[in-house]
Amino acid sequence: MKTILPIVAQYFSDVGVKHGILEFIEQQDDSAGGLFANIKYELEPHELELQKLTSLGSDNTNVNVDPKHSVFSLFKELIPLLMNVHFFWKNILVEVQQANILLQKHYATGIHLYGIIKDLLCKLNNRLRDDYFGGKVMGLLGTIQDSNEVDDLKKSFRLFIRTIIAYIEDYFVDRTSFYEFISIFSEVDIQKLEWRNIECCAACIDPKKINKDLLYNQFNHLKSKFIQLKDKFEVIDKQVQEFISSNFHLYKQAEFGSDDDDNIRHHKNHRKNLHIRCDYLWAYLLHGEHVPDFKKLVQYVFSIPASNDFREIIFSHMKYLWNNNRSSMKHDLISAELKIKVNTQYNGSEFYDHLLINQDLLKQIRSSDKYTHTAKIPRTV
Repeated sequence: MKTILPIVAQYFSDVGVKHGILEFIEQQDDSAGGLFANIKYELEPHELELQKLTSLGSDNTNVNVDPKHSVFSLFKELIPLLMNVHFFWKNILVEVQQANILLQKHYATGIHLYGIIKDLLCKLNNRLRDDYFGGKVMGLLGTIQDSNEVDDLKKSFRLFIRTIIAYIEDYFVDRTSFYEFISIFSEVDIQKLEWRNIECCAACIDPKKINKDLLYNQFNHLKSKFIQLKDKFEVIDKQVQEFISSNFHLYKQAEFGSDDDDNIRHHKNHRKNLHIRCDYLWAYLLHGEHVPDFKKLVQYVFSIPASNDFREIIFSHMKYLWNNNRSSMKHDLISAELKIKVNTQYNGSEFYDHLLINQDLLKQIRSSDKYTHTAKIPRTV
């Protein structure tokens, strides 16, 4: 039996953080080696260099994340600095639910993770300190006459919260410093950033890829640019917003892919809300500047995901498109439909107009010679 798996990517573009579908693979062999070979093969036609892969996120199954032999360990052999991104959020307790919602924002990345986790742990510890387990629970406890029974219940609640805290801390014990370092890029007042902050982030990247002297000069140049713009306009939120709006349609971002009401409301109200987004700010500051070393650092930190929400959206689309009425359709056709739906910023009529004015693209569509990528291994492993 074949398994259809999506390969998705998060990256920093000229207009901020974006997500996209690279490919769907038909997988007969669910072994780590088979998955690794197929994923590696599918990266090649997109001209994606393996050494520029910053992190790998997947389900927390042994075939994907086992330290000895897994998809991650095989990629790690080729990319020593590759990060393994864990996704583990569950809908338990109000605080955890709220943290989960924050991580599901289409623009949330690894730079937001430290702040979200720190805030979550603080709230959970506050519950322990205050012996507060929610209004309904406290009300029910007040109706119990037996004090020993109340104490036993409270002990079980405390144990539950301590278990959650230990679970979260266990996942991030090895990466707390890293996420704290990169969290400085969530700051929208660039004046607050200091060279030591940038230096700590740069230490996470292969030193052969970044010249520290150039990085220092480029950072100070961008910081000076921000200060000058702020002195001129007092606040630059409007300038950033106009820059982003002029480069792509905010109302039709592929990032929210599903018809999620919260995200739709966000996009409808975005032009009215001039609260600046950090990835938009960096895209605005980097525009027109020759700062290759600093740009590498920005691209690195914003490419690290905070959740697997985008991938779950794709699985949701797959489930809808491969329904009983369409079960006989080839996976390539569904794949093409999803790529157009998710990767393009056009709606139906806009995409039609786009095709009409691109004669070369129409010729290529009609041609039988569509693919330049020649298989080095069989696509289905």
